Amino acid sequence: MKWLAIAFSILIGIPTVVFAVDYYGRYDSWRTLDAATVQAEAVNYVERYDINNVGVCVYAVTCEADQAILSPIPDLDAHDFYQTRELIWARRFEGACTGRTANLGLHLVELEQNSTTLRSYQETGRWSFSNDRFIQRRSRFQSGYFSEEPWQRCTPDNFAFTRIDGEITLPPETGID
Repeated sequence: MKWLAIAFSILIGIPTVVFAVDYYGRYDSWRTLDAATVQAEAVNYVERYDINNVGVCVYAVTCEADQAILSPIPDLDAHDFYQTRELIWARRFEGACTGRTANLGLHLVELEQNSTTLRSYQETGRWSFSNDRFIQRRSRFQSGYFSEEPWQRCTPDNFAFTRIDGEITLPPETGID
């Protein structure tokens, strides 16, 4: 009987701990979301996949008529990430601002016409609270939505940074190294 109690404790205890650690990681990713983290992880995204000669726009979820859409963030330092976190929380736990739209996203635009370095599955990325970084919208083991139409496409006016021949160029006003 003692062994049965131990086995039962292990069977219940391990999944409980794993579940709690997973959700704490997601919560911590949400809680610490800020401009520096988003900028650093956007840069990591293009470097991880070795994507060159692109302009990168960062997007955050906004709500229009209770419908979620992604809107570009031209200046990450000026963006109110507290308000973004509150909207993300309300979407997850209160059913506010519905729609198949990521909470944070990236849109990459090739700077050279007729270039083929950017693959379609790399063109848009979405924030993963499980991974605490931007991931491809579609990959081998996971997929997710970027945004429902209509959404504003990335333009040079909205670039958070560019990557040309392996060099990251941030707009001078960001102050992020």
